[in-house]
Amino acid sequence: FTTSITITDDSFIGDILQFGFQTNASNGEDSANFYDNVLVTVSDDGGGGPSGDIAINGGFETGAFNDGSENASWQQFPGGGIQTIITDNPSEGTFAANLNVPVRVEGDGPVDNLIKNANLEAGNLTPGQAITVTWDMRGSLEGAGGVVFVELFSEFSGGGATGEIYTGAPIFPTAGWQSFIWNTNLGADVSGGVTLQLKVSCGPVVGCGADVYFDNVTI
Repeated sequence: FTTSITITDDSFIGDILQFGFQTNASNGEDSANFYDNVLVTVSDDGGGGPSGDIAINGGFETGAFNDGSENASWQQFPGGGIQTIITDNPSEGTFAANLNVPVRVEGDGPVDNLIKNANLEAGNLTPGQAITVTWDMRGSLEGAGGVVFVELFSEFSGGGATGEIYTGAPIFPTAGWQSFIWNTNLGADVSGGVTLQLKVSCGPVVGCGADVYFDNVTI
């Protein structure tokens, strides 16, 4: 027969375990215990939790940010900006996301135009687990004061979060698509899952504007 065994106690890592089996006799005799030379070396699987891509609709290939289906779950917070799904020059596939901040004029306030995949895999992640975030980006900034942030939050189930910002500073788009890879670790409390936030911002600076595109987001 074939079976699988999951060992959740880290204290066994590196040990060699021998497994015993018991037969259920059908002839009325007592069942018998026996060993069949099943020896297993316990190894670390890399911290537990999911090992594949957990981003939802990371390529925006539903053609929407959030259309009510379980496969389109980007939460939207335009904050005075404009958010659209485009078909003109995606990095891959048919669609990409555009976060736009109209050029600021006298009297305009700041804008934080952002979308996020929120509270992913709550209850299924391991504190300190290694995590890799990738995305493609292109676009342009106009004037002074425009910035782009990619932010990852380790969420607490009771509220609150710890967060990291890619490179610890804003990033700047170019006219052509660029691919980014960010390797980091989850925080000490990730009971509420993980949130990835893409943010395009302008301060209250006359002449500041931003037109930024994202595609192929993976976590």
